[in-house]
Amino acid sequence: MKERAIILVDVGGTNSRVYSFDKDSCKERLISAFKPKSIIELKSKLKKILEEEVENRRSIHLYACFAGVVLKEKNIASVTKWNEKFKISDFYKFLNVENGTLLNDARAAILGLNYIRDKVKADFIMGCRNNKLRTPFSLLYLGTGLGSAYFDSESVSSELCSIPMPLNEKERDKLKLKNDILIEDLVSGKGLSLISRILYGKSLNGEDVSQKIFGGQMKMAGKFFAKYLGRAAKLSVLSFPSKVVFIGGKPTKAFTKIFYNEFIKEFLSDKINSWWLKEVTIAKLDSHLDLPLEGLKQMALLKEK
Repeated sequence: MKERAIILVDVGGTNSRVYSFDKDSCKERLISAFKPKSIIELKSKLKKILEEEVENRRSIHLYACFAGVVLKEKNIASVTKWNEKFKISDFYKFLNVENGTLLNDARAAILGLNYIRDKVKADFIMGCRNNKLRTPFSLLYLGTGLGSAYFDSESVSSELCSIPMPLNEKERDKLKLKNDILIEDLVSGKGLSLISRILYGKSLNGEDVSQKIFGGQMKMAGKFFAKYLGRAAKLSVLSFPSKVVFIGGKPTKAFTKIFYNEFIKEFLSDKINSWWLKEVTIAKLDSHLDLPLEGLKQMALLKEK
């Protein structure tokens, strides 16, 4: 009997990665990494990969996450920057997929974190490390954009990224802004790029800015980034009261210890709620921890029993 192929797909704000997954060993194998510029390109590339990978298999079970809104049994809005929607059934039919599970990438990330948070190492910015396993907890996961999710008995993703960042007049002047800017436009990889361009007139990608801040350069950019990260964390907790907030993703490499006080000052800058915000534990995860992939693996293990 031909074996079933389990395929994991992580469609991020810039990069898309496709893995095969062996549930017995719980190991994934990277098949392809690419940067699609549209839904059509993504679907065409995926179809070609799947045809080559599962040529001698009986069927495909697909587990995928997208940086965008995923609505069960209806439509998914894939990578947000494309602003395109497509039906789940059409997606499966085009790829010749028998079974599939699609979810928001922040939801995949927090599902993955829920399974491994007792094992992961974290740097505690506020609160006690003994609180790491408390619930409810939330996650801010930074990449090209910003994903946010909340976990109590179930996982819920939010669109915190799409809310305008509250800025006073002085901050607007410093950032040279005339119009509203979204939270993820400052708290993300592209946010680091924007901050660098505004403060230094340098057009660098988020990874380069993060590396420079980590290396002790661009300290003003690091300070700005930490401040607005603290504001985003506060807005997240005010929306979904959590006992623990985890912060992860590659751009957080720029969030080093010398900026922790800037974060804390901003997180607690709420006259009405500061008394209970002080009780929240804030934990920074390893910036290289791939939580969406971990979530897809756990989802596959649960459904492939």
